[in-house]
Amino acid sequence: MAVPLFITGTGTGVGKTLITALLTLHLRRQGIHAIALKPYCSGSWDDTDLLIRANGGGLQRSQVTAVYCREPLAPYAALGVRDSLRCVTDAIELVKDWEMNCDVLIVEGAGGVAVPLAPHYTMASFLTELGALPLVVGCNRLGILSEVQVCHSFLDQCKRGAVGILLMGTEAPDESAVSNAGILKEVLAIPALFQLPFLGLGLENIEVLKRQEKKQRKTLARVTEWYNVSPSSSSGTEQITAPKNADLSEG
Repeated sequence: MAVPLFITGTGTGVGKTLITALLTLHLRRQGIHAIALKPYCSGSWDDTDLLIRANGGGLQRSQVTAVYCREPLAPYAALGVRDSLRCVTDAIELVKDWEMNCDVLIVEGAGGVAVPLAPHYTMASFLTELGALPLVVGCNRLGILSEVQVCHSFLDQCKRGAVGILLMGTEAPDESAVSNAGILKEVLAIPALFQLPFLGLGLENIEVLKRQEKKQRKTLARVTEWYNVSPSSSSGTEQITAPKNADLSEG
């Protein structure tokens, strides 16, 4: 059974879908049956459609996304109390169904770790219930130090163990981009901190994204190494297990 790798973030629009798609392409290129899911989707279907393409095509939206909200709002805000509780069950069932039918499962969250999905139930609650391993994505810009520390503390309260951090480069980096990674390693002693440069435009095109996967292969391999994507001795397939106790931080 595939233990999910959960791609969460410091907020909305930080690059979670791109990282989910890149990791999926990276693993599938190696012959690993990786599947990317986005259980909650709000507003546009663009993110779900990109993940379908990263999965190799052929899937329906309902096989990748369990809960769709037309309004671009947090799920609880869009659904209300009764529907939000039902939708949590739908989202969990989608993930559990795929756990038995793929080698590596990559689940993208909606917004940040504290986004409310239902009364007293956040995105962090969701990933905890799934037993998933979190990778927090954030933009390498002014403000990221506080954002990452808030996310890290929130996940620590959920007892999610080791948390990986991935900083995404921006088109116009500010002065803080040079020092953010180093300060985060000093302040939080994060054992797995990865960085990607600004990836450019047109990434909704799967061929453009595949070219970026080739360019960023080294960093993507470090992420999958940290999360122990390795041959299973019992089934011959690949699976994600608990992160290694090793420092894979990048400078």
